[in-house]
Amino acid sequence: MSKTKISVIVVFTNEYKYIKKCISSVYKASSHELEVIIVDNSTKFQKNKANIQNYKGLRVIKNSKNLGYGGAVNIGIKHSSGNYILAINPDTIIFPNTIDKLLPYFKKFSKVGLIGCPIYDKNGKLSQSIGYRLPNLISHFYEYNEVFMRICVRCSYNPLLHKLAEHKKTSYVISIMGAFLFFQKEALDDIGLFDEQFFLYRDETDLCNRLQGKNWRVLFVSEGGLTHIGGVSNNFKMIQASPFYLRSVYRYYLKYNSRLYTLAVWLIGFLSALTSVIFIFFYRFRRPSQNYKLPLFAYIIKWHILNIKMLI
Repeated sequence: MSKTKISVIVVFTNEYKYIKKCISSVYKASSHELEVIIVDNSTKFQKNKANIQNYKGLRVIKNSKNLGYGGAVNIGIKHSSGNYILAINPDTIIFPNTIDKLLPYFKKFSKVGLIGCPIYDKNGKLSQSIGYRLPNLISHFYEYNEVFMRICVRCSYNPLLHKLAEHKKTSYVISIMGAFLFFQKEALDDIGLFDEQFFLYRDETDLCNRLQGKNWRVLFVSEGGLTHIGGVSNNFKMIQASPFYLRSVYRYYLKYNSRLYTLAVWLIGFLSALTSVIFIFFYRFRRPSQNYKLPLFAYIIKWHILNIKMLI
């Protein structure tokens, strides 16, 4: 019987404030042999490396340029030797023994290629992190139409994510959030590594899609967990206004749908952002706390116009 070895891949860009706590939590999360690989996408991390190199089995790989999240994780996987791969964000703190709690589920459930667990925000609130559906026209409308989104929030409806009650039980899911991705190496050998066209965002959705396309299962386990600070690698107050997010969203649709379908999604995004600007403008005095969204939706409109060439 092969010995259990877990390779933990942490992609670092500019999260200096969090990396030491993250690495410390990793070593408290498992009693098995760990191989921790930090893949450095930044330009300054070498100066801060000494603070974390006292840990056994830890290596730092310095990239010559920022390869994006998927590209950096791939570098780490190629340098790893574990039969299980855990990819985590550097602004996460894993709860003690979480890895040990999750590991048996690869054997307990058949053909499990990827496991996720509960994710809490910095205030200790459980986050919606598991999906029952893949991205589609309705979910895109939800993301970019402020009016529709507010109606859905009032009705406790999300077109992609399970309600929080579903996070209290272990079950198969369609997708999981990318802050914590625990793979069986055999599954990655079967489907291939991260698709590097997704520089940031949508890479985990793509992986979940590919896993299930080859009859692997994605399992959410309600045990253990982690805190995810969030928003550290991206300074945008609204993720869907990030150019990285926008680019990945449409690359995902192009990968799995026709250009005609993607054009329909594109029009929904553009028109929804336009509607949102009008709505926020007229309601800016009633809800001044939401005024910060006005320039962000204006940017989304501009981005759609300037990047229409993606569909050509």
